[in-house]
Amino acid sequence: MEMPRPSSLADAEIRHLILKMAAVPYDHTFAIFFEQGIDQDIDSLFEVMSHEDPCEMIPTAIEQGLMTQEQGRAYLAIAVWCGRTNGGGMNPTVERWLEEAISVIRIDLAFHLDYIPFRDQEKRKAMLSRVMERFPQFAVICQDFMVYEYLYRLAQPCEKRELGNGNADSHYAQ
Repeated sequence: MEMPRPSSLADAEIRHLILKMAAVPYDHTFAIFFEQGIDQDIDSLFEVMSHEDPCEMIPTAIEQGLMTQEQGRAYLAIAVWCGRTNGGGMNPTVERWLEEAISVIRIDLAFHLDYIPFRDQEKRKAMLSRVMERFPQFAVICQDFMVYEYLYRLAQPCEKRELGNGNADSHYAQ
């Protein structure tokens, strides 16, 4: 069984791929990223690393001034759709970033991905509250996640919802 390579910018091959991606200027339409083969570079990165979680390399590259925050957001958004796991390999790292709530760069990157973190509602609510407390600049997006979840739960058929005392929303059960 092949051991995974270190997932660090100190690895020459990894650093080369990150610098190649960082050389592509940010474009909000993402068109240039695909024209320049960023998705293929991300697949190559996964192959070199022997796993599909580039999450720590992107904020490190931002912190080192190798790429912009906008590029990092774009590359992680593209990485979700690359590889074999469709971002599944990234979930534990992204959720750890949000749970720890210690890096504004990592929280910003996490909130720009196309999914709501944490399957457990109570854990998600606690995480969002902690992020809002430590980083008030993310309060609106945290509140949006909470409202979205509330609306999503309301849209579920009565038998799929947790109704609390059993009387709430009883008119949906008809």
